[in-house]
Amino acid sequence: MAEKDKLPGVVGPLYEEHLLLGATFERTELGALRTVAYGASAPVAESLEDGTLLADATGMRMLLASGDPVATFGEAAFAAEPLAVGHAVFSPVFLGDGAVASIPLAARTGDHELLAFDASPRGGVLSAWLTFVASIEQGGFRPYEGLEVEDVSHDLVPLVLWGNDSPRVLGDYVGGAGALPRAGRVANLMLDGHIPVVACAVELGGAPLYVMLVPPDFARVLWRSLLSFRGVRPTGLAELWDAARERVPWLEAMQKPDRVRLERADLLEWGLIRPSADFIGGRAL
Repeated sequence: MAEKDKLPGVVGPLYEEHLLLGATFERTELGALRTVAYGASAPVAESLEDGTLLADATGMRMLLASGDPVATFGEAAFAAEPLAVGHAVFSPVFLGDGAVASIPLAARTGDHELLAFDASPRGGVLSAWLTFVASIEQGGFRPYEGLEVEDVSHDLVPLVLWGNDSPRVLGDYVGGAGALPRAGRVANLMLDGHIPVVACAVELGGAPLYVMLVPPDFARVLWRSLLSFRGVRPTGLAELWDAARERVPWLEAMQKPDRVRLERADLLEWGLIRPSADFIGGRAL
């Protein structure tokens, strides 16, 4: 019996690759194995400044809202400026009393699609709340009727590239960094002309970050190819999360399992919410 068959829960397509690199693992709330670290290697800060961190984000919560009411649902449930198609941003989601459900990365991938990525321990809270909001009914009226919120965490393999050199690395697959989506954008890319990925570009902690959704059949070949670049370092998802917490002030609060409240003034200063209070929980902030 293979070692992965002895493990309960979900093992991602790159499990054997991580074993070869000496990875350690932990289990997430979803029952998936999440990489922690790869043993002795260069400091994360050094890799961010001069190279690129590569992480398999299997175990991260990925939610897909789809249907005709996506635009109105997104404006109500997500507190950042409303997303146009092809745009992405970190956006708080608040409970009705103004407490923070979580602060996922939201990406508008189509006229009737919105993706939310959450690598924090609050992914379960986010999932439950968005599902509840989508099904709200008042006096027999459902404002988001026809909307579906699905957990798609296991449908595609999420790979993360983070660091100042990441545009050069990923750009090599598409004819140069100029062909990549700019920060705050999401696009469909064809890497090396045959690997279809959804790539979401943002800035995090002063360095460019790309979240790529890769079909499972291509995950292993792309993982090995990316590691062949000089300066690309494999990084456990937990290690990457810890590094991000040191650079991004609001990520520390996302570690808390209890109710989380953040000050409106801080949220505005960090550029996380729109000035109006026309989103769920906005008046209670």
